[in-house]
Amino acid sequence: MKRSPERRIGLGRWSLGTAVVVVVLFGAFSLVPPTVLEGEWPMRIRPDEVSLYTGLFDRRPRAATAVLVESYHIGASRQQEACLLDQTGPGWKRRWFEAEGYGDSAEVRRSRTTEGGWSVKFEREAPFNTQRRIELIPAGLESMRAKYLEILATELGLLTPEVSFVRVIACGRDLGLYLKEEWVGPEFMEKHGLADAALFEQGFDTERPDHLVPIFEDDMLAAHMVRSSVQQVHNELENGSRDAVSKALDKQAALGWLLLRWLETPGDPFGEEGLFAYRWNTGLIVPIYRRGRVSDRTQVDTTVAINFNLISALLRTPAGRAMFDARREKLIEQRARLKERFAAADAAWLPILAGSTSHTTAQARAAAIADELLIERLDTDPLMALDRPMVSGPGWATLVDAGSPERSLPSSADHGVFPPPSLRLKVLVQHDTVVFPRGKYVIEEDLIIPHGYTVVLEQGARFTIAPGSSVLCQGPLFVRGTARNPVFVRAQQDNAPFGTFAVSCREGDRCEISGLYISGGSGARINGLHHPGMVSIHGASSTTLVSCVVSGSSGEEALDIKGGDVLLKDCVFEDGHAGLVDLDRVTGVVRDCVFKNGRADSSAVGLSVNGSHLLVENCSILGMKDQGSSSGVASQVLMRNNRFEGNRLAIAAKDLSVVYVYGNTFRDNAVVLGAYRKKPIYGGARLVLGTNVYEGNARDRDVDPHSSIVQQDSLNADVLKLFGTR
Repeated sequence: MKRSPERRIGLGRWSLGTAVVVVVLFGAFSLVPPTVLEGEWPMRIRPDEVSLYTGLFDRRPRAATAVLVESYHIGASRQQEACLLDQTGPGWKRRWFEAEGYGDSAEVRRSRTTEGGWSVKFEREAPFNTQRRIELIPAGLESMRAKYLEILATELGLLTPEVSFVRVIACGRDLGLYLKEEWVGPEFMEKHGLADAALFEQGFDTERPDHLVPIFEDDMLAAHMVRSSVQQVHNELENGSRDAVSKALDKQAALGWLLLRWLETPGDPFGEEGLFAYRWNTGLIVPIYRRGRVSDRTQVDTTVAINFNLISALLRTPAGRAMFDARREKLIEQRARLKERFAAADAAWLPILAGSTSHTTAQARAAAIADELLIERLDTDPLMALDRPMVSGPGWATLVDAGSPERSLPSSADHGVFPPPSLRLKVLVQHDTVVFPRGKYVIEEDLIIPHGYTVVLEQGARFTIAPGSSVLCQGPLFVRGTARNPVFVRAQQDNAPFGTFAVSCREGDRCEISGLYISGGSGARINGLHHPGMVSIHGASSTTLVSCVVSGSSGEEALDIKGGDVLLKDCVFEDGHAGLVDLDRVTGVVRDCVFKNGRADSSAVGLSVNGSHLLVENCSILGMKDQGSSSGVASQVLMRNNRFEGNRLAIAAKDLSVVYVYGNTFRDNAVVLGAYRKKPIYGGARLVLGTNVYEGNARDRDVDPHSSIVQQDSLNADVLKLFGTR
């Protein structure tokens, strides 16, 4: 019998062949770089099939994470729907909310923008981890994009809400991972040093009438001021001038916001409303970066017009375009460092977000998202999509305020307006400098010195200001008085205060004031900006007051300084109705000054510090009916070798502030030290005590449960270095 010529494959050979294929697959999927797995595959192999094979054959060690995922428990409601998942409708329902170290009732509703998402709102007096409201959005691998965008926003210096990942437990079961995003509201703004800001949204769609003008929730006066600024910029651009637009916006933030909008999506950067803040103290509009809620991945039609807006108007100026290009180039230069920051985020969160997906697949997807942001988008010229035609849609003339805007932005037309006729024979205008020589100046109405001028007050200059009238310098101020020959500023009438002697600066401007004797003011709103101090200096890069006397104010503050470096030396601040000196978001020194109060109707605080870094030494703070010094909003202050006498509370530390108290003398104060949390969105405060002298005080300290006072015999070198002293 003949043997068949057909060769049979034995079980051994079949097993060997299968083993070889499996080994090859294990090797390929275990050794191939993760980025290759995310690319295009031949023979119509789908990404989900690649992910399946990767899960089967990838034997690289699974990465561990040191991040502990926090769990949020959302409980039942006494209202109709007991289980969270049964809750329907747009309204808020009160439910129990619990997390590590926190448990309280909260308002919960379904997200209006994301399927399966939730909004949680906490009581004003019981915020959760300093946050009044949070958004919870179902999370997966694509959620790494949100973390990357947060990193890019901070790199660009933008205000942006914090994002992280949590586990939500409700209805007796684990609902999975959620992206937690902080809500941007008044509490968010205050935490970031913008308590003076009013939030609004602005859209860009020409087909929507509500996108024509900024939408404020409740601050109608701020809405009017913003619309006035928009109108003035629009009118000036129509007339060929480009000056005003750069004075209405925080330019760096505006162009950073625009760049990040471009990086975020290949879709329309103007497809969703933007979130902005109008700052009363500076009059500037500040964009706030918030991730888009619509995942539009379609390419944008660059021929479609958008509504007129200030950011696009800024991009059309040569200076704005150059600044935008510089911001983009800087990001390109920092690409390697940004990838390192992305990798650190991957190490923390990818093992958690991957779930049942192989870690290699997760790495591949994260790398693809990172490359899209840092290479594909960043290397593509964005101006074709961003420099869009702008129109003033139907209803513009009705919705935008008619007539002259209440706020005056700078323009090229400002030059030649000053000085007014009443001062024309006395004031010297030398190119871009306005000089007030020795002599008398009667200010009968608001005196606003235009942008672009430096103001100099020579020794012997004497101002008398009519009731309610103010002086506003919109540029650098130099007061050149001396102890023998001061510069005087007085109220024209007794018991009828003038408004404010104010400075509203731009970045880089300086104020140097010596020998100024000023009294009789109250603070005012002038040119659309609120100046609470009798002397009010906002936005200067540096401010110096030497050998000045600031007394007899009847408003919120005698001296109010916001921003920049500060030196107060050999000055006397006295007899204010409320605060004497208020310093917000400054860095500097207060030395050899006297704060005192002799008014029976006063509720004064001597030195109030917020969000600042300050050395206070060799000063006397006497007779304050409220607090001698008050440090709040995460300030760091070194109080050294000062005298506190006869105050209701000598030193108060609040709201995450740290105050070092060394070598001071406390005599006859009702309470020497106070540490507490004033605003629930912050934590408590800490006082660090060295050796001090205590004599005749009624009580040593008053500390709430959130705060602490610690004893430390000597200042260590790091603290001394922190305050630039020894």
